[in-house]
Amino acid sequence: ALLNELNAEKEELLSTLSKKQTEIDSNTSDEVITEPLLSEAKRRIAELEEASKIATNEIIAITAERKELQSQLDDASEKCKQATKFVDDMKMEVDNFAARNRALEQDNKSLEQQFVEASDKCKYATELEHELKEKDGLLATAYSDLEVLQKNVGELNRNSDD
Repeated sequence: ALLNELNAEKEELLSTLSKKQTEIDSNTSDEVITEPLLSEAKRRIAELEEASKIATNEIIAITAERKELQSQLDDASEKCKQATKFVDDMKMEVDNFAARNRALEQDNKSLEQQFVEASDKCKYATELEHELKEKDGLLATAYSDLEVLQKNVGELNRNSDD
């Protein structure tokens, strides 16, 4: 009975040993199968890490280029704002010159009118001066005639007294 028990226990242990050996063989076989997969996975991870580093460097380069382009855009925008302000200032200055020009044209018309009036007055004064000279000449002639007449009257008076 003890022998039967020991034989049964031996059979049970042999069965357990057989199962464990099968598991070990299966695990060894799984290791053989998973080893290339693991190796491939590690290689792929290394490739992806390298690709990630390259992509990161490209992102850094693109970001730097973007910053440079943004800086150039900001500079161009500032120059555009300055040019727009300059153009606006020039437009205002042109408008001011146009207003001053209109005022000067108005002043010029007024001065031309005053010149015409002054010229007319000058002509009138010249005519008056000419008439005055004629009258002065007539007056001088009249005085001369008066002196002659007075002289003649004086001689007549003397002759009549004599």
